[in-house]
Amino acid sequence: MLITSVAYTDGIKGQGNRSNADDTKYHRFKLDGTYVDSMVVQGGGHGSSFGAHLVDGIPEIWTSSTNTAGGNTSLGRFKWVPNTVINQGNGLEVIAKMPLIDGHWFRRIACDFEQGWVLSVMASGPVEVLKVDDLLAGKWNAVYSFKIQQFGFNPVASTEPNFNTMQSNDIHFPYMFINSGDANKKDPRILSCINVVTESEVFHRENLIETFGDKWVDNYFEPETIGYYHDKDGAYVLQGFAMVTKENDISYIHRTLFKTRLNVRDDSGDKKNYIDKDTSGEEENVA
Repeated sequence: MLITSVAYTDGIKGQGNRSNADDTKYHRFKLDGTYVDSMVVQGGGHGSSFGAHLVDGIPEIWTSSTNTAGGNTSLGRFKWVPNTVINQGNGLEVIAKMPLIDGHWFRRIACDFEQGWVLSVMASGPVEVLKVDDLLAGKWNAVYSFKIQQFGFNPVASTEPNFNTMQSNDIHFPYMFINSGDANKKDPRILSCINVVTESEVFHRENLIETFGDKWVDNYFEPETIGYYHDKDGAYVLQGFAMVTKENDISYIHRTLFKTRLNVRDDSGDKKNYIDKDTSGEEENVA
């Protein structure tokens, strides 16, 4: 199935008609787009990026979280329970507290459960990569950290030229994938891949409307999400976009999902095993 998330602002029956922009609603769909069920996470944030894997056949989601009073900023996890409303201490377990950076806390979370890593990206630029085992021990201990500005991104919410709206991220260690851009024509829609160990950009390309279906897009093309996956045929990314069409003077918004294969190359022949060679934190490539 597919799991999606959206910011949720409707009042929730039985919760004092609570209406909070920090709530998140998750939906499940079959792969053909058929709706299955939903659940609401109070204090779940804007949504966008989250980690998910199956535990005993049930989806478990890792995401940023606050309590219902708007405090206790944490990384949390919850099991999928259809058609429920949950929050910290009531269906959502706190894994580790998140420290403030420059007075801000909100982070977009992505997970590589296969290799044991969690990616945290802040809208203002700080990137942290942490070990799952450390987080499960309650420790927010970034193994790798840098700023997205090192790679030419300018993550400033502004109408001025030369800025980037940071959208979603994913990680397949040591690579992080970025989907940035907005619906306007001033903010380029960028797909980027960065090696978090070497702090080097692997590729950087612009997502063009013409590539993703301009025949039914009416001047609106907003990147929303990205996910890395691999199967027997190799690696690929899924990218989600919001697109708008107009029919009989009525505008319709479409949530679209596109699959793009990645061409993986290794000209050096080195095995990608990164280990600490000393206590300075530098890394080496082992042949």
